[in-house]
Amino acid sequence: MQLRLVFDSVDEKHNGYLGWVVDNIWVRKAASGAPLSPAGVVHPPSRGMITVRAVPNPIRDVHTTTFTVRGVDVEAIRVEVYDLSGRLVWQGEALGDELLWHTEDLLGRYLANGVYLYRAYVKVGGEWLVSELQKLAILR
Repeated sequence: MQLRLVFDSVDEKHNGYLGWVVDNIWVRKAASGAPLSPAGVVHPPSRGMITVRAVPNPIRDVHTTTFTVRGVDVEAIRVEVYDLSGRLVWQGEALGDELLWHTEDLLGRYLANGVYLYRAYVKVGGEWLVSELQKLAILR
């Protein structure tokens, strides 16, 4: 069972602000007779546990979104954005757990309204982990 706790912001200036997120909490059934894990033990994330969010999504009335990793200690983040035909339209990399994107293509022009796909690569403990392919909409 996977749990996700989200606490929305009540800040009227940042209406699209994600707020606090507690992510990647896993509850697994222990084997019969197996000892319980000691409290506070943190296991490194696996490939399927990395979640990268684009905020805001959909992008409206602005030209910037932020790709954010929650729940793990991140060294770097790399994001690739594709159009629906699978063509790479943008890529970027930053140290830390956030990457700003101004919705431009590889040549610096703003992308048209539509649905795009993105995949994030997150460096944790010297290893690059890959997120699932996710959707991003631009609706200006």
